[in-house]
Amino acid sequence: HEMFLLSGKVQFNNLENNFPFTGYEVKKIDADFSSDTLLIPYNNFPFGTARLSFNKNSNLVYVSALQANEPGNEATKVFYCCLRSDSLQTIHCTSQLIPDSLISKIRSANSSRINIGFENFVPIKILMQADSGLMMICESQLVNTESSTQPAFSGFGMTASSLTITYYHYNEMAMFQFNSNGEIISSNVMIKKQQTENDDGYYSNFCNMILPDKIELLYNDMVGTQTNVNEFQLTSNGNF
Repeated sequence: HEMFLLSGKVQFNNLENNFPFTGYEVKKIDADFSSDTLLIPYNNFPFGTARLSFNKNSNLVYVSALQANEPGNEATKVFYCCLRSDSLQTIHCTSQLIPDSLISKIRSANSSRINIGFENFVPIKILMQADSGLMMICESQLVNTESSTQPAFSGFGMTASSLTITYYHYNEMAMFQFNSNGEIISSNVMIKKQQTENDDGYYSNFCNMILPDKIELLYNDMVGTQTNVNEFQLTSNGNF
């Protein structure tokens, strides 16, 4: 039995930094605890959080992530790397621009922000396909806080008090489909809006069920005290 570990090399720092990594380190640990390591450099485009998946049937390891022009919160590229599991030999690594058609759909869903890009997205799942391709599903996740202070009422012996509310936003989901050569063959966006307060986003995000010809995506749609479970279907050709 072998195990694979993925870690990032951190160099960049700022207050809102979803792309802090200058490279990834993939480590393979065998049953006898011997190990091999592969370093994937960033080539002038910093990485965000990555996902690793191992296909035991094909003996392939996949690493997929988002990249940016600079540290911040907006992705500009999609990264894909395929490795041999026995030797960590690179089969192919690609870095491709996020399609303009995908950005247009996100802007249509956020009409109040004309210049919005692929912001606050993080990879959530890698789903492997029978033809050695894969799908990467990303989600827009944002946390912000609001604070207010109530004035003191000295005549009643009351002191000033403050209230802080933390909002958790889990919004659009984006899908990238790669063929066995690591090329993007389709991409799509599913529009959703989830917002909760002071709960660490516990009931947000989504879950998936893999069926023979499609993927069921389920998420909570919370409005006031009402909760609805919404279902979307993702077909094998990348359509919602």
